[in-house]
Amino acid sequence: NFSPLSYINLLPNPSTDFFSINIDSSKVFIYSMTGQLVKSFQNKTKSDVYEISDLKSGLYLVKVFDTNNNENTLKLIKQ
Repeated sequence: NFSPLSYINLLPNPSTDFFSINIDSSKVFIYSMTGQLVKSFQNKTKSDVYEISDLKSGLYLVKVFDTNNNENTLKLIKQ
C-alpha cells in the first residue's frame, strides 16, 4: 500500500533553530531519546516551520500525524 507518510521529509536535518515538514500535519510531537515529550505542535501546513531553538543539541524523535491521523516517526538532529 502506498502511504504518504513513508515519504515525509524533515528539512533541514541536522537543524539549529527550526525545521519544516513536507506535508500538512494535525499533530507533531518531539521526544528526547529518553522518551520525554519536549515540544508539541498542532495544525501546521507544509509551509509552516517548527521552532526548536530552545532545545538542547542532540538526537530527537519527531512523531508526525497527517490530517487523516496516520503517523510516522522521524529522527531529528539538533545542533
